[in-house]
Amino acid sequence: HRSMREQMYVLPRVLDQVGLSDQAALLRHLLQQYDVKFPKYEHHFIWAFLGLSRSGSEETPQQFELAPSMWSKNLGLFAARTGFDNPADGVFLVMGSHYRFEGHGGPDDSPGFALAKFGELANTRNVAHRGYGNLDDYPGARKMNIVYFEGGHTTAHHTLETPNELQQAVNGEGDFDWGGIEQVTKREGIFYHVRVNRSRMFTDGVTHQREYVWLPGKNPSTDSDFLVVFDRTQAPDMAEWVYHVPWKPEAFGFDSKEDLTTGSGTSERIGDAYLGSNVIIKEFNGLGGPQDGPGGDGDYVGGGGAHGILFCKTILPDQARVEVTRVAQFDNNVLKRQHELAIKSHRWQISVKPQTLNTHQRFLNVFQAADANRVQQMTTVDELHSGSSMQGVFIHRESSTRPNYVVLFFNEDSLNGNVISYNLDGSGNTIHVITGLKANKVYQIKQISGGQSSTFNARTETDIQKWDYKGAASNPTEGVLYFESDLNGSTTFTLSPYGVNDSKPPAKPQGLRLK
Repeated sequence: HRSMREQMYVLPRVLDQVGLSDQAALLRHLLQQYDVKFPKYEHHFIWAFLGLSRSGSEETPQQFELAPSMWSKNLGLFAARTGFDNPADGVFLVMGSHYRFEGHGGPDDSPGFALAKFGELANTRNVAHRGYGNLDDYPGARKMNIVYFEGGHTTAHHTLETPNELQQAVNGEGDFDWGGIEQVTKREGIFYHVRVNRSRMFTDGVTHQREYVWLPGKNPSTDSDFLVVFDRTQAPDMAEWVYHVPWKPEAFGFDSKEDLTTGSGTSERIGDAYLGSNVIIKEFNGLGGPQDGPGGDGDYVGGGGAHGILFCKTILPDQARVEVTRVAQFDNNVLKRQHELAIKSHRWQISVKPQTLNTHQRFLNVFQAADANRVQQMTTVDELHSGSSMQGVFIHRESSTRPNYVVLFFNEDSLNGNVISYNLDGSGNTIHVITGLKANKVYQIKQISGGQSSTFNARTETDIQKWDYKGAASNPTEGVLYFESDLNGSTTFTLSPYGVNDSKPPAKPQGLRLK
């Protein structure tokens, strides 16, 4: 976008003047590496003079030692990636700001998530930051990659407009917190767990919590990245789980199909509904689509030679209605403004709905982002339970050099302090990520396979970042347990917590006598 390019050209000089020469050098590298075009308006040449973007040195992300993940708390943006020098690098974003800022839209106005590999694969719906175009001008259209409720039930908190209001928010005063990202737990390069709570945005007893677990591949050129998304909702009416993709998706594994087309105009809809269990949606970002360039000429296919592919398997609801829709005809704003974006507009909407109303609906979906030249179908993903309390998936290894993955979530909006047990059937190295536990716990892990058993201990993770509600709400620390094991056929795992949480030091002994 033009405004972003303006800022990228002026920032190096500003950063250098305030002593952030490394950051200035990194920005110069990004301008050159990605051939960021100079703003086309003549009066903007003064920006380049003031910015002097090429007057300093250049520094790559590796030289800068840029971390592979970060959480910008006040902006409400979490980002993680597998690297910085390969088109195959996986990218995972979560947008969930607690604050709303007056002015141009940012992460606070586009909650949800995004995935990329060889170009963007999933994001919130957009044409430009002001919402140009008619992408959401049809029946059933949504804008964000979030859960929607049939009755709305939304409430509004205050927007930050002045320095005084910003200071109030910093002090925990005023009604500025809308809810958002609450906790990030990670083991860099292995897993990233992000918990989001949007319940403060709703009335009438409606609640919504979401947990993400991103599992990046070790070698971006050959490995897939996996994202597991678990949602807990409570509402008196139907909940709808939504995400958007730029390219036309395909559906597999459904029992029946319905035509959802309402017409061919700029406010009509095209698409289909797929009904069944374990429905899989596939999107290929080199497919192209209707003409995208200015005036409708040319075709944008993800940056030329893009070959990323995205699968999404719906585990919950067990019997789902998966709707794939798009506006029937793009208006001029969609086509005209497409060339101003670094990404293709997210035209296709995927909506997952239960076939019957459940006031305590759970959603569980698994994404696989891969190289379409290497992967043609989604790897096997099985539903996994630990009794009725824990819900998750077993992702089978995609090759003999890759691990299996176990991801489990607690079904309730609280923390599980009980024994957990589950069965797996597979082979090879297995990474286990168990969420929804009490923090600072040691677990005894017993593994039984073929009449043989082994026992070892593991502690819940310590690399935890949390949002501070400053007394306006509670935010208990969620424990996440990570460990690895080898599978050789049918195996039972039993996880037993040791002792109780005790952060209080022992009292000083009194009344002792030595004889």
